Amino acid sequence: MKVFSIRFYDVINKKEKEEFIKLIGNELIKRGFTVSLLRKEKDLKDEWENFKVSGVFVDNKADLLFRGVDVETVIGYCNSDYLILEDVEGAFPQIIYFGGEFKKDKISSKTIAAVSKNSSININLPFFSPREIDNITDLILEKVFEKLPNLFRKGCGRCGEDCNKMAEKIIKEEAKRSSCKQNQEGKIKIVINNKDIPLVPFVEDLFYSVIKAMLSNLKGYEEGEVQIKVKI
Repeated sequence: MKVFSIRFYDVINKKEKEEFIKLIGNELIKRGFTVSLLRKEKDLKDEWENFKVSGVFVDNKADLLFRGVDVETVIGYCNSDYLILEDVEGAFPQIIYFGGEFKKDKISSKTIAAVSKNSSININLPFFSPREIDNITDLILEKVFEKLPNLFRKGCGRCGEDCNKMAEKIIKEEAKRSSCKQNQEGKIKIVINNKDIPLVPFVEDLFYSVIKAMLSNLKGYEEGEVQIKVKI
């Protein structure tokens, strides 16, 4: 799954945000991809954090609401080609949408494009108006990569960088997504019909602890590489 964020500044109208995200999501779907949206539901009054996952765009829309869990855990439940995060920052590319005056200090090393209604922006980054959905989507297909293992934490450090720094290097083309070592040396590997299924750290750790606990009670159990085949 490929992850990117759309972050908004000086956009008060919620419908303006929703419309822009919907245009991006629907354009990706028109090109043959599945798309999910994850946002923090600030309107919900509750003592817990609330995160909402919208299954797909266009007509077939399913909403899942998660309460009292962190974003990384919620992302583990998403299964789509692309996941759009609204107003979230982490180890992934981001598109910055300015509803008012352009502010250069809001641009970070993980920004792949700036979007603004103003046409007088002078930055060393791709710049689009909100109407240039085709061009923005082209850039997403070019720049957005498979999610890194830890989007909001430092990561395992096997590559010599934390995941935030690795994301910056991939975006600047100073490194490749394959430079990540955790995917190559993970504790759990799942293959379904000869296709590798990527796991977020939370799910990988869960599988590992449960399987190891069950295997340790079996006669003949020993440490090493274990293969389990399941026919469903």
